[in-house]
This record gives sequence, C-alpha cells and structure tokens, in this order.
Amino acid sequence: MFWRISRSLERYIRNILPQQIAPDRILEFGPGRSTRVFAETFPQALITSLEHQEPYYLKHKLKLQDLPQVTLYHCPLDHNSNSFYSTGLWSHSSYDLILVDGPPKNTKPKVRGGASCIFNNLTPGGLIILDDSNRPDEKSIIQQWIPDFDLTEIFNGSSFTVLQKSPSVSTARTRAQAEAEAEPAYMLGAA
Repeated sequence: MFWRISRSLERYIRNILPQQIAPDRILEFGPGRSTRVFAETFPQALITSLEHQEPYYLKHKLKLQDLPQVTLYHCPLDHNSNSFYSTGLWSHSSYDLILVDGPPKNTKPKVRGGASCIFNNLTPGGLIILDDSNRPDEKSIIQQWIPDFDLTEIFNGSSFTVLQKSPSVSTARTRAQAEAEAEPAYMLGAA
C-alpha cells in the first residue's frame, strides 16, 4: 500500500516545482506515492527515503525496486530523544529538497518538527515541503522553523507548505563538505 500524497501536492511537484528547483538530491521522511512522483519528475536526482516501520519498509522496497535512483532506509523512530527518525548514513549528505511527510501525527505532538535535525544539510536556496501543514501542530512547526532556520514561505497550499532556505552559503554546509563526510550509501536492492 502506498500512502497517497494529495492531488494538489502531486500537481505541485510535477508542474510547479521543476520551475523552482532542479534538485540533485532529495530527502523524504515517509516514502510512498511521492517517491515515484519525484523519480518521474526529477529522473536525474538521487532520492533518499526513510521509513520507520519495518513492514512498510519491506513493502516500499518491493514497490520501488524499479527506481535505481532511490535509496530506501529503514530508520526506526528514536524514542529516547525526540521520536524522530534515527540518524544514519542519510544524515551525512546534503539535500536540495526535503519532503516531510512522516512520522504520523499520532506518534506524538509536533513530531515532524524533528525534521529540523537535517536542515543544516539543506543547500542554500533549497526547499522544504511540509505535508499536512493545515493541521495545528504543523502550523506551529512552520512558525518555529521560519525564524530558527532562516526560511521563507514561498507557497501555502490547502494541505502543504513550501519553505525556502536563504541562499546565503554561510548558513549551510556546502555539498562538498557533506559529501566528504558521508559514508558510501547502498542503493535499493543492493546485497
């Protein structure tokens, strides 16, 4: 089963996002239909997708195995700290685009705020899409992220919001710095 992104978010990714950014690296918190939409819209991009529940990880691994540009990680939630995805190889790379579509809201209040753990790896001018931003917790998260990470709201849809990081290089690690620190990642389907 693929969790479906809204039709409006899918249209935004397919039709508007390519006019705003040509990402080399995309990070998704929560794989699903969005993974395939990103792969079709940005075939040159490397996509890292994180799933916290092993049964869904295994299902997504099967459904996405035809997409060689997708690296899927099983990242259990770290309940000892902030109940967000445990860090791993994915946290050492830089990203041009981040989709925050997990963990689910019933995990704990404002759980998606934990996505900020990777914002220093967002390239200058990079974009963050927060899905379900019409919910009270997500609205509060946005109000916290904007000043804390020098973000600008560039689109507010009915169920998602797009934020852009300042183009200033001084506020973010460069791609070269992040890649120099990264360990080799294993592609989906690798032994």
